[in-house]
Amino acid sequence: MNALPRTNVILMADDDDDDRLLAQDALSESELDGNLHFVENGEDLLDYLWTDPAPPALDPDAAGRVRAAMEALKDVPWEPAAIHDALMAVVERSGLGPNKTFMPIRQAVTGKKISPPIDYTLVLLPKEVALSRLARVAGVSD
Repeated sequence: MNALPRTNVILMADDDDDDRLLAQDALSESELDGNLHFVENGEDLLDYLWTDPAPPALDPDAAGRVRAAMEALKDVPWEPAAIHDALMAVVERSGLGPNKTFMPIRQAVTGKKISPPIDYTLVLLPKEVALSRLARVAGVSD
């Protein structure tokens, strides 16, 4: 599989719309390839990164995709390109697109339907934490 191009994900805590716009403008004018994801404040930032979400209720097919992702991620280096390649293999095996494959994984790990790209979201957590959250939702012991 092709390696994922290096894209930086910047998670920024700021509740001021003008400051957010300034940060977006500065990023677009820079030569840095990146995506900004905003939260309102430091508490939201820590919650976003470290709060252990309640397991989402998933249908059996979605739980199966989470289980497949967990298995695919067990032995990969914990960096975005390797995570991306492992998850794209899950997408190919599922016969579904990335959105349907990644959504239950995202919900299992963050408890949210929106996050930075899933490979970067996963790498923000220690590998054992991410795999434990996936295992819990997939219904397997980790």
